[in-house]
Amino acid sequence: MSRAAFPGEPRLRWTRNQASLSAFIFPGSPLHAFLASRRDSPVGKSPSGILRVPFFACTPQVSGSQVGVGQWELLNQNHGVRYHSPELWRRTFGAAMNPNPLLNTLNVEQPIIQGPMGGGPSTAELVAAVSNAGGLGSLGAAYLSPGQILEAIQRIRALTSKPFNINLFAGGYSDAVRVDTAPMLALMTQVHQELGLAPPALPPLAKFPFAEQFEAVLEARPPIFSFTFGIPSRDAMRRLKSLGIIILGTATTPEEARLLEQAGVDAVVVQGSEAGAHRGTFAGSFEAAMIPTLELVRQSVAAVSVPVIAAGGLMDGRDVAAALAAGAAAAQLGTAFLTTTESGASELHKRTLLATTKDTTVITRAFSGRPARGLANAFTELLVAQPGTILPFPLQNDLTKAMRAAAAKRGDARYVGLWAGQGVARVRALPAAELVKVLVEEMAVAAH
Repeated sequence: MSRAAFPGEPRLRWTRNQASLSAFIFPGSPLHAFLASRRDSPVGKSPSGILRVPFFACTPQVSGSQVGVGQWELLNQNHGVRYHSPELWRRTFGAAMNPNPLLNTLNVEQPIIQGPMGGGPSTAELVAAVSNAGGLGSLGAAYLSPGQILEAIQRIRALTSKPFNINLFAGGYSDAVRVDTAPMLALMTQVHQELGLAPPALPPLAKFPFAEQFEAVLEARPPIFSFTFGIPSRDAMRRLKSLGIIILGTATTPEEARLLEQAGVDAVVVQGSEAGAHRGTFAGSFEAAMIPTLELVRQSVAAVSVPVIAAGGLMDGRDVAAALAAGAAAAQLGTAFLTTTESGASELHKRTLLATTKDTTVITRAFSGRPARGLANAFTELLVAQPGTILPFPLQNDLTKAMRAAAAKRGDARYVGLWAGQGVARVRALPAAELVKVLVEEMAVAAH
């Protein structure tokens, strides 16, 4: 066992440990110079010179005899160290000493949650990659059948032993059509002709699928369940809790956050106005809920006692750090993960987002019948002057499905929903695990 000591800085010991934890040591300190010079130092060095050390504790009470194969143990937080090690806190000091109790609850290492993007982007491979990298992967299962939900969860479990999240819509379905459908059918007929498709037919009004989907979730018993567009019944919440499933609810106002806390959620995901695709407003108008993310975080932290998770327009580690500084316990990123290798978004969607150099996102009901943020294109412009012709969700969503699929296959960005949050110009084409690693490093730089 080798030792080194620096005045006013952490003492170092060579220890035995298997934990995949990290401390970040910044350039300009004797500790950084010492670690960078040692051949036996198991650190990773970033292009910016930051050293990533895989084991860290904040007091000298950790015994080297507790653990396994050589990694650095740093004792005493001080000078140039930023730690990200909830698992070590749990093992050594217990949950009460964890600097971020939500990470204890979720059993994850990093305050990074991949948004549960429904409709295909959140594949089992994406969910597992994020969870394996120390974040929380999430499957958007709102458009899946019960059988597909069970298959997806089985696939996720084959790819990771880490916690993951399953998300469903708890409301938001129209039970009647109260507008004239003829104008929208006429418009869609023109688009179908342009794409070489058969004339559209009005689909039947889809049944709200939550009850059957929820039974599949209970059968599969995922570690974490989240929902949006409402609140499940008291009985549903009771059944989740009886199985030990952690519950996350989605809010777009402080008032909705309070309703979720009263319903018994373990944490609230607050979606700011910058969020891509659909936002989960359920108690009030969509317009009244257009609150910027950081402001919504601050208001919600003051309104509820459960942890708050920030969502909406968060693209990099600096954004995550800003959300945490505003009071959030974690950050949920959707658009940032759309362009990852494992994302199930179409290649057209990925290419278009990656080519975007400025924010051209708009709020539109054109594709789904429900307000959603995405890049402006020909179809959103076509309906700007005809908002009254748009059918309610899910009827509009089902009616535009064939158009969207055909356009995506042809690489025609005019007629697909290019969902994206504000800040989309900062998305990156990376494997999901690499994106998590970069986000964590950027958080460390922002905190320094």
